[in-house]
Amino acid sequence: MQHIVIARAFSGEPLKRVVIEAGDTHVWIANPNSLSRIASGETSPVGFPRTDIFVFDDATYQLLTDEWKASGQTKFETWSALTVWRG
Repeated sequence: MQHIVIARAFSGEPLKRVVIEAGDTHVWIANPNSLSRIASGETSPVGFPRTDIFVFDDATYQLLTDEWKASGQTKFETWSALTVWRG
């Protein structure tokens, strides 16, 4: 089973990603469209701090995406509505 999550990029941009592997302090994630390239070794997943990986919620992801598109930033309050991914 694939875990779809929301990742908070360094810039604050919300990213819809798939968990590839989870460690104690980092989670390795990938764009869902890149899974075949990862499987072939063409590219690799990216490690994010666990504190920047959240349980996927479609409504909150859409709100974050709308905020990002409107102003190039997101609101702390919107991120606060999400649960940190614990997988």
